[in-house]
Amino acid sequence: MSHGNYLRLRDLVLNQAEADVHANDPLGGVLTTEQMIERDRIVFIAARSSQTPIPWNFVSGYPTPLERVMAMHVGTTRECLETFSAGADGG
Repeated sequence: MSHGNYLRLRDLVLNQAEADVHANDPLGGVLTTEQMIERDRIVFIAARSSQTPIPWNFVSGYPTPLERVMAMHVGTTRECLETFSAGADGG
């Protein structure tokens, strides 16, 4: 199943782009930076492919220094920009 097919019947996707799932988060996250990027890519491609609106926001993240958290959120922003400025298939 393509990512877009899953969202076909949805009117809206609310995406909380959480950073506290990162493996280096002191609260015990599990994803690597690369896995977080892939997570974001999948979500944004699915929304774009299905033409489903996707408001999103940054959520938490507790690693120190603060620059680590900001870098994770920059990664999410980059994936969003790349996906929505790409072709309709996300590529």
